[in-house]
Amino acid sequence: MVGEVGVAWAAWVVVGGLMSTLYEAPLGDIRSEEDLLLLAERGELSEESLEALLQLWQEGVFPETASKAEFLELPGLSHSEVEALLAHRKKHGRLGGVDAWLFWGLINEAQAQQLRPFIRSAAQLSGRVQLQTAGIWTDERPPPALLSARLASTLGGWGLGGGITLNATRLYAQNLSIQAPGLAYGPSPPLRADAEGFLLRMPSAFAQAQWKNGRLTLGNFRVGFAEKLTLSNSFRQRPHGVDTGEHSGLQRENKRECPAALGSGCQQSEQHYITPDFSIREGYRGLALEGLWPLGGVWEVEGLLWASWQTRDLYQYAFFIPGGCPAPPAGPLPFPPSPNCPAPPVFVKNKAPLRHSYTTLANAYEERLLGMALHMQSARLSFGLVGYMADNRFGLPLQARFQPWAPQLNGAFGALGLHAQARLEAWLLAAEVSRSFDEEGGGGFAAVLRVENETPPQHSGLELRWLSPSFKNPMAKPRSGPDMFWGVRAINEGGLFAHSQWKFPRLLLYASANMWLTLQSYGLTPSGAFHLESHLRLEWQALPPLHPFFSFSSSHHNLFALRQALCTEEADTSSGSLCDALRASVGVKAAPHKNLSLLLRAGGFRKRFVSHPTLWRNGMEAEAELRWKAWRWLAPSLWLLWRQEDMGDMQRFGHLLWLKLFLNASLAQNLEARFSWAFGRAFQKRSGERNDGHMRLELNYRF
Repeated sequence: MVGEVGVAWAAWVVVGGLMSTLYEAPLGDIRSEEDLLLLAERGELSEESLEALLQLWQEGVFPETASKAEFLELPGLSHSEVEALLAHRKKHGRLGGVDAWLFWGLINEAQAQQLRPFIRSAAQLSGRVQLQTAGIWTDERPPPALLSARLASTLGGWGLGGGITLNATRLYAQNLSIQAPGLAYGPSPPLRADAEGFLLRMPSAFAQAQWKNGRLTLGNFRVGFAEKLTLSNSFRQRPHGVDTGEHSGLQRENKRECPAALGSGCQQSEQHYITPDFSIREGYRGLALEGLWPLGGVWEVEGLLWASWQTRDLYQYAFFIPGGCPAPPAGPLPFPPSPNCPAPPVFVKNKAPLRHSYTTLANAYEERLLGMALHMQSARLSFGLVGYMADNRFGLPLQARFQPWAPQLNGAFGALGLHAQARLEAWLLAAEVSRSFDEEGGGGFAAVLRVENETPPQHSGLELRWLSPSFKNPMAKPRSGPDMFWGVRAINEGGLFAHSQWKFPRLLLYASANMWLTLQSYGLTPSGAFHLESHLRLEWQALPPLHPFFSFSSSHHNLFALRQALCTEEADTSSGSLCDALRASVGVKAAPHKNLSLLLRAGGFRKRFVSHPTLWRNGMEAEAELRWKAWRWLAPSLWLLWRQEDMGDMQRFGHLLWLKLFLNASLAQNLEARFSWAFGRAFQKRSGERNDGHMRLELNYRF
């Protein structure tokens, strides 16, 4: 969208305390979501960076109307460069695209290459349409499909926008109900649902209207603020307010399925493989109203009120019925109290005793949520209040409960938080304190303090966090250590995260360390257990067109533990969860020709699992990627990965070969097609079969 309405809206979202987003590695030539996933797979992008970049790829940034917060999410831009871009837009009334920024000297060629995939041109009417499908030769069902569309325009002094996503799935079980009398199965009442079959879903749809001092969003949206401690389901690294981004994905490994006539107990040799469904990570569904009121010419007051109601899907084994729980053990219960209750069986309607296994139940429970936020902000200071209250209820007439590890809470819950930011020259200080409330344990406190400095050529930051053992908030999304006992992301730890990036003329350096202590003992983790995750990446740019690089990452749980078995927070010692992992690799990126690029990488790794915590397993891997812009309209690429590791209980293979072929084609103006074919082959298999990879087709039309 362009016009005075859009520019005015972007201008008043000051957010003066934000810093530019720090990504761990230069992105290079990004042509699709798959390129971003490959960067994350080789350890060059964190989970938070991957989420933010995937949203940028799908939604894009419109330079003529983007807020400062949106510009700061872009890769390769410093805070001072963003301010220069905004000053240019204010002076000349427009900003143009990446090539214009390059012409004016606002960015360099390396920055332009990173920015081009995420910048969208604006017009009186603009938008995109994307169609995706996938399949394998052994499919016995129609292929999955995903259609999404976005539209934005200016009309009569208003900024208007909207979007919709349609998802054709085949692997959801729906219409969950209590099993008819006559079939008894243990102490829990068994459930029934339709057989998995074709289902046309609309996981996302929204309409948005904005005017000079306000914005109204109806439908699906996401919300995030400050340090993401009180509330955030946004994919942005530094969210502020409402956005309408979404993520769609397709898991790499195909789904194994038994023939219907054999039920859930068929032998492995009788199973066949089918393509998984596309998945959508849903946000809120309801209404959000934002408003702004100038105050004294320096300060602005920003308010947001939103309400959400929707039915959500649920993994089959993520809930239980209390009547089916075994008697509690004698003596004190461990923290947190885990009922160890089995999930009720789900039978196929009218086909008992056929059962569902490892399926997703559509519309299994309701989530109702009401939230508000109030901020005061100037060019250098910002502080505010954020709060929400929510309620989760199952639709069935039974007392179903979420398992302790499920990423949800039972009944009513909520949180209330205060946050503040201050910016002074190249320094930023940000803090947030939050109090959670829940129906089960009452809730607890948490706090985050962040300090950043951005003085070229470096950008460094330090985060301190304290998350009490009783802080249970499924809407919180701060940086935290992995927790596999509770589904709640942030709980029961005191931690520190330090990171730094240096951009010298011939050297790029990124280093980070995430350290945390478990505050209260539970599962296999004692109180005071120390955990560490670290990452280092170097790229030398002194030998163009060759760019050698080195990367190292490590993950250690329960360092200095008295017993070797204490290596994870996961209580199930038979699981395939990692205790510790080390990974190092060296490689080179080369561009011998303007239409040809090459990446070669080799490395090794060590890891140990919960099942054998004293035994390290070693492995090696090698990766090659070739990209060729053959013609103006066609650009093929090839990706190859070989991996070898020790055989053991947690590995089904000793050698794995992955081959992926990509074809990017410009079919017409603004119309692009991308075809990919992936094939995974396992050698020296311990047991079982492996069928990974599928063909995928994606069409994108932008106008």
